[in-house]
Amino acid sequence: MTNRIIRLFNSLKYQKTAQKKESHEPLISVIIASYNYSNFITTTIDSVLSQTYKNYEIIIIDDGSTDDSRECIGKYVKKHNNVHLYTHPMCENKGLPETLKLGIRKSKGEYIAFCESDDYWHQEHLARKVRMINKYDNVNIILNGIKMFGDKDEIKFNSKYLKSINKLLREGKNKIQIIAGDKKNIIPTFSAVMIKSSELKDINFNSPIPAWIDFWLYRQVLKTNALYYLRDKLTYWRMHKSFNCKSKVEEYGKLSDMFIQQSDNLIDVVK
Repeated sequence: MTNRIIRLFNSLKYQKTAQKKESHEPLISVIIASYNYSNFITTTIDSVLSQTYKNYEIIIIDDGSTDDSRECIGKYVKKHNNVHLYTHPMCENKGLPETLKLGIRKSKGEYIAFCESDDYWHQEHLARKVRMINKYDNVNIILNGIKMFGDKDEIKFNSKYLKSINKLLREGKNKIQIIAGDKKNIIPTFSAVMIKSSELKDINFNSPIPAWIDFWLYRQVLKTNALYYLRDKLTYWRMHKSFNCKSKVEEYGKLSDMFIQQSDNLIDVVK
């Protein structure tokens, strides 16, 4: 009887161990698109290099900067083996979609994390996301909370938007229903998202509004994937006069119907 109890105990112990998910430390490719932000990009790169999670590479694509961005980046390339700088042929400016495509082609990671060259990260940014990968199954896209800083008017303009996202999403797994005509982008900035590289393999990058390439990509990915959300504010989003500032958003808003219609057609969303 005693031997039977011991065998039963060992069997249950084995089953419990087998069910436990193995810890995984994937290589992460951090893609930084650079364009004339030499006054910000060192802060961006420093924040990535200070990550507590260490299995990553930094892929920086300079999109034809006319300031000293490439010189600033070059200093990091000489000092760190995991920092790489690429440009388009003849250092041409090709725009954000082509710059991201080049970055993805050059990356080797199982996951790709984006950081815009005017933003920066909390030192636990990657570690917290890897923890989530190890906690859940089939984690293909992760979003984290955001802390805005910089221009007060821009912060005020975006604060309601960020609060609505935080209210909509719960910690962990969220199944987002992609609805025809829906203009709400629940991922505010590239700097807060990480995507499994295999999910980007067959993605269409031909956004009709290049500045909204993130929204264009996310709708495709979220059509077939759950969104995993971390409430922790692990991204510091710089608010200033850029291509996604208040005036530009209002300008692009006039084209939003066209943008969503083309996106709906691409991912085959019907009313």
